Amino acid sequence: MRISKETKVGVLGAVSITILILGYSYLKGSSIFSKNSTYYAEYKQVSGLGKSDDVVIKGYDVGKVTSMELVTDTVIKIIVGISIDGALKIPYDSELRIINADLLGEKAVEIVLGKSDSMLKPGDFMKSSIEPSLSESVTVELLPVKNKFEELIKNIDSVIAVIQGTFDNSFQESVDKNLLSIQEALLNFKSITARVDNILESEANNLDAVMVNIRSISKNLSDNEDNINRAFENIASFSDSLAQINFVQTMDEVDASIKSFSEIVAKINSGESSLGALVNDREFYDKLVLATSNLDSLIVDLNRNPRRYIPPLIQLRSRQK
Repeated sequence: MRISKETKVGVLGAVSITILILGYSYLKGSSIFSKNSTYYAEYKQVSGLGKSDDVVIKGYDVGKVTSMELVTDTVIKIIVGISIDGALKIPYDSELRIINADLLGEKAVEIVLGKSDSMLKPGDFMKSSIEPSLSESVTVELLPVKNKFEELIKNIDSVIAVIQGTFDNSFQESVDKNLLSIQEALLNFKSITARVDNILESEANNLDAVMVNIRSISKNLSDNEDNINRAFENIASFSDSLAQINFVQTMDEVDASIKSFSEIVAKINSGESSLGALVNDREFYDKLVLATSNLDSLIVDLNRNPRRYIPPLIQLRSRQK
């Protein structure tokens, strides 16, 4: 069977129109062969959102923006309609948020799923929100920095004004004097350093000898470590012995001795004993002093004139025999 050219042209035109309609529907975000559900949300402004922009859930593409209608009632608002797969169940407290799709400013709509057990029905309105744009986020982040920078500029201006007012002729002269003093101090320090170097060079041998002595002392301490340890042990033992002394009993005995001595002194002062009589009787004391003096004179005369006393002594011995 031969097909005429008119038939071929008609079929080709029908196919082209069908493809055109399907393509247009796809670009509009609607699907002819699948059952979709439409939901709406109200916005005060849409931040550059357009028809056919993507609708995502956690970054996954689930539909398209199908309509945007400007309503000019008492309050101007924009009603945005989205079309998503009808098999998806959207909780009642979910939110439709306009987000930044990329860094170039492209927009998309994200469905932030809620936790309600109740589900939205096709045609219901959802809560709406808008994610800040990149420029808005940068502005919010940089605003504190901008404010601090402005305050810093003001402070710098104030400091510069103070410095300009401070750097007069008298201040400059004071600075010159201080710099001269610093230069003199540096020269003195340089001179002192040179002297120290000379002293160290001249006393190098003595320093070596001191170091040798220090090493010798250290060696002697190391060699006599056992003796030193024993000495410290003896000190510790002596300290322990002192700690064991009953100081309370010792002080009681000292008090008793002092009390006895006080009683003896009291008896001497009262004249009750022989020593007390000797101390308190002046006549007896004078006689004792006189007798002592006579005895001393006799001994002196005996040393000078022994012959005077020898015959009587011989006679006395003869009588005794």
